[in-house]
Amino acid sequence: MPFNLKNNGFPLIYFILSIFFFFIPAYSSSESFILTPPSETEAAERSAEKKARVLYGIGLRYLSQGNYKDAWVAFNNALQIYPAYKTKLEHYLSLIQQRLAETEMQELERKREFYAAVKDKYVRNLYAAGVYAMQYGRYKDAIKRFEETLELEPGHQGARNNLVQAHLRLKEQQIDREGRKTEFIKGVEQVKIKHIESPIESIEEELAISYEQASNLLKYNWLEKALDKFEEIYQVCPDYRDVQARLADIRLSLLAKERQLKGPPYKLGPADVIDINVFNHPEFSGSVRVEPGGEIILPLVRETVQVEGLSTEEVAQKIQQVLAKYIQEPLVQVVITGYNSKKWYILGEVGLPGEYPLGKTRLTLMEALYQAGLPLEGIAALGRVKIIKPHATEPYSRNINVADILYKGRMQNNIIIEPGDIIYIPKTVLNKITSTLGQITLPLAVIKGSLEDTRDASTAARAITPLKDTFGETATSKK
Repeated sequence: MPFNLKNNGFPLIYFILSIFFFFIPAYSSSESFILTPPSETEAAERSAEKKARVLYGIGLRYLSQGNYKDAWVAFNNALQIYPAYKTKLEHYLSLIQQRLAETEMQELERKREFYAAVKDKYVRNLYAAGVYAMQYGRYKDAIKRFEETLELEPGHQGARNNLVQAHLRLKEQQIDREGRKTEFIKGVEQVKIKHIESPIESIEEELAISYEQASNLLKYNWLEKALDKFEEIYQVCPDYRDVQARLADIRLSLLAKERQLKGPPYKLGPADVIDINVFNHPEFSGSVRVEPGGEIILPLVRETVQVEGLSTEEVAQKIQQVLAKYIQEPLVQVVITGYNSKKWYILGEVGLPGEYPLGKTRLTLMEALYQAGLPLEGIAALGRVKIIKPHATEPYSRNINVADILYKGRMQNNIIIEPGDIIYIPKTVLNKITSTLGQITLPLAVIKGSLEDTRDASTAARAITPLKDTFGETATSKK
């Protein structure tokens, strides 16, 4: 007999409802039916399990790539955080130990071969450097190189023979130098006795001329050429006048100049973009932007690192400290790819006034002017360019003659542009007067133009009147 909802449906519905209401009291009285927040212990355990699961996944990835050391570190960290993973990780840890032992043996063999090849190459280079030094009379350097060669390879016969020759040549050179010094002193004494006023073709005269030339070069700040001249004098007579002190001063000046040209390292700020490169770990590498709060978010691990006001080397050290929890001895390199946090400004009579990013650690005034399209010729007052350094309480400004920098090559005032600096290029006095007169005469020119238009209209009207008398009104006038 077919099922009929009208005849058979009510008993079925009654049966289902009775079962439902029978089990409701049991569920309502059960403690498991009531939703309670987890305790602190349960929350800590869940957090530990989550971290261990992430480390477990990282370890499996390293294991599949053959990176057994990092896989070992990841599995051990997971086991320390969540010991319940012990049964799951025992197999992997024993496998990794076996593979690490095999890899270590292979690595030791490769290192032995590599060090043997490097040693041979280094010994050859040391020996070649010693031979080269001997050819140019630098016997002290040659002796040092040959001694280093013999330390690494005691049986090197060429180094042993050349070492003896270098000692003999050095002794001959010292005797020769002492002889020349004695002859020079004797010649000077003879000049003092005879009081000869005519030019003397001697070492003393050549040294005096060279010393004067070197002093003139130093006077005009040509440090490299002055250094060469003083070194020539030192080679002939090391104790001549104050040559040694002059050489020391010039070398210090050149070192200070080199450090000034390099400038301070760039400090990161919001909106800058950096590339993070982790050696042998591309999964942790990537490009990130410095957030408005001065922090970055590391790829994969999603941890934040505060980088505002730090150099790339300092940022790399901080990232290494964070990644040390996940990989063993990470090597991190940080490269700036977007300089967006620091600005400088240029206003006035220049080709492209406006705001510019400070795209490198050192930007000179001349480079800034070229970047902005150079001052407008005939309009800009190049002798009164103003450099403004804004400050909340003590702003500073100075005038610089830019014409000397651009057209005469005088770089004394080619200053370094710093973040926030404003370069203002004013108009010339003549151009200001011309602009002012133009503003004054502009209304008069407009009035004059309107009067001329009115006069032309009245003249045209008088010219049309006789035509009306002759031909009558036109169709347009009738309308």
